Amino acid sequence: MTIISNVKIAVVDDDEPHRGFVVNALMYCVNRDVISFENSYSAWLYLEGAESADIVVSDAEMPEMDGFELISRIKNKFPGKICILMSGNPANEKMAIDIGADAFLAKPFSVNDLFTIVQTFVVGEH
Repeated sequence: MTIISNVKIAVVDDDEPHRGFVVNALMYCVNRDVISFENSYSAWLYLEGAESADIVVSDAEMPEMDGFELISRIKNKFPGKICILMSGNPANEKMAIDIGADAFLAKPFSVNDLFTIVQTFVVGEH
C-alpha cells in the first residue's frame, strides 16, 4: 500500500450537492488540498498533467466516461495513484477492486467513513 504525505485530492462526481459534500469534508475535516471535477473527462485531462492529484475519489455512475473507466485509465498510466470509487450500488465493489481501485466507498456514507478511508493512505498529523 502506498502512503502519501502532503496530499492533493481530486473529487469527481457529476452530482453537484454530493461533490460539494465530499470536497468540503476533505478540505475541512481531513485538511487536504482538494480539486473537484463534474465529469471524468475533465478529471482525466487534469490528471495527465504534471501537477496532478495523489488521490482520486470518483463516483462510479457518470455519463460519458464513468468512474470505472476513469480509474482503469488512471491505474494503467499511473499505478501509484490512490483511487477510491464511490457508488450507491454495493454490487460495484467487486468490479471496483477488479479494475484496481484501492478502496470502495458505498453511498450513502458519513464524513467519518470518508475520513477513515482517505486517512488510510495519508501520512501526517491526525
